Amino acid sequence: MDCILSWEKQWSRVFIAISLDYPLTQVKMKSYAIENHLITVSVYDNECVGFQTWIGYADIKSAPAYFYVQRSDTTFSQTKIPIPFDVEKLNAGGAFSASSGKFTAPAKGKYFFSASGIPVFLPSSSSRQNLDIGLYLNGGLIGAAHSDEMNSVGTHETLSFQSTVELQKGDQIWLEIMGISPGASLFGNGYFHFCGFTLEEEISQSLT
Repeated sequence: MDCILSWEKQWSRVFIAISLDYPLTQVKMKSYAIENHLITVSVYDNECVGFQTWIGYADIKSAPAYFYVQRSDTTFSQTKIPIPFDVEKLNAGGAFSASSGKFTAPAKGKYFFSASGIPVFLPSSSSRQNLDIGLYLNGGLIGAAHSDEMNSVGTHETLSFQSTVELQKGDQIWLEIMGISPGASLFGNGYFHFCGFTLEEEISQSLT
């Protein structure tokens, strides 16, 4: 007996439709429960003895969000402001604003973010140079990536990080340059990337 689950938001309740290999008139729904994505459905079939229970995980998203952006400008070196982007490869759900550089969570849940780039350092005979990128949640630092160079004749380094965070609806995520040596910059030309997507939504919160 195969169950196909579907749901919709109506009067703050979840209605589950069950499709079986038997006529619908022979099937009665006994009960269901949804809590933190775990769906339990009990159905009765006249041809079966007693009840059959289906328990499983349903990846339900009422407001999915997926984005991937880049910078095409040659360099960027401003600190303590959200890094803006001008190349939008993907923005399903519209949760990311390229001009402001901010992602706004459309629903409570868990989200994944990743960034990578190439810092450019000037020639130096003795001093250590660095460029640090921070991931910010509502203005507070929650993650960082570091890159440095010493005794260089002018070089390109790399930095990257990944982060999984739990967000409330309306929370904002963005990137900033935390610290940078004089003359250093973040290389553009499509080499600075930022992406993120919904991993899991707290569906019980979205349905209230």
